[in-house]
Amino acid sequence: MAEEAECSQATIINIRANLRQFGSVHAPPTRIGRRRTVTPLMIEALCEHLSEKPGLYLDEMAVFLWDEFRTLVTTSSIRRALVAKSWSKKSTRQQARERNADLREWYLYNLSDFQSYQLVYVDESGCDKRVGFRRTGWSPLGFDAFLGWCIDVVGAKEESARGHFRHAGLKIEEALKDC
Repeated sequence: MAEEAECSQATIINIRANLRQFGSVHAPPTRIGRRRTVTPLMIEALCEHLSEKPGLYLDEMAVFLWDEFRTLVTTSSIRRALVAKSWSKKSTRQQARERNADLREWYLYNLSDFQSYQLVYVDESGCDKRVGFRRTGWSPLGFDAFLGWCIDVVGAKEESARGHFRHAGLKIEEALKDC
């Protein structure tokens, strides 16, 4: 039989063994190496969580996975899984809330209730840098992510325009009639 198939006798023996054991000429594929600690279900949950809180640090993601799945995952495994899912870490920009005139007026109004001796100012130079504004955030790569960002920017601009109309004492419907 080996001569007819133009192969070795060992190949014929292996094919017969596979047919007897697995019902196919080929053995089922075996995974080489360690099993993944971050499963596809965990990655989907993490990506969903990152879409709500993109500024999370890797150790905070590990805590999230522990809380949700009771699995200890290293930060390097999380990073590798996110990169494989086409997520990247980008630098973020913070838009100052002080640019909103309504908020500035509200702050000054609230501050006017206090006397100067009641105010305490704190130097935050010795504070933990991880508290407050996050300098980086995770987001998916590609056009869909860019499109989502554009929609967010347009929504923010619309809200800003509504604030300007409110500050001027106009209602949106009145302003649209005048155009």
